[in-house]
Amino acid sequence: MKLRKINILVLIMTLAIGWVNACTMIDDDRPKMERIRMTGEYLDLLGAYNSVSREFSRAVKPMQETEKRMNAEFNEEYWNKYEKQRSKAVQEINALKNFEFRFEPFKEIKPDFKNFTSRMEDYDGAVARMRESTKQWTPEKKKEFYAALDPIYADILQQSATIVNKIDTIYNRVFVVGENKK
Repeated sequence: MKLRKINILVLIMTLAIGWVNACTMIDDDRPKMERIRMTGEYLDLLGAYNSVSREFSRAVKPMQETEKRMNAEFNEEYWNKYEKQRSKAVQEINALKNFEFRFEPFKEIKPDFKNFTSRMEDYDGAVARMRESTKQWTPEKKKEFYAALDPIYADILQQSATIVNKIDTIYNRVFVVGENKK
């Protein structure tokens, strides 16, 4: 008796899920191959964005950790580690700058990515200028250094949040709701 009730409940739930899926089917006039290519571009774009964000964050992490940064010794070891991470970040920045936007929905956020990578390059330039002009890293010089970097980093974080929101909106518009435009 209990088994029969469970089977009936499972059947009702299955039918309800099927009905909900049928009612929310995306009416899209794009060919399946085009949708597959769009999905591929979406995943590639997301991967490129994640890679550049990850590598840039790794490079600048020692300069953004509030509790540790004033104690940082800007010696050769510190700068060698930074340069190693920085070179990886630059590779990812270049990859994102050269990303080929093929479908219209994704082309909408190309200017946001350009601004995002430009601000990362601004950050790197500020680090290079301060590094070249500073012979002795006194606490005052460190404060000046971080005062120059913090607004740029805050802007990068804001742009990153904007990009994530736009990617999410595009995903919902194109893949969830469906868009009948080519």
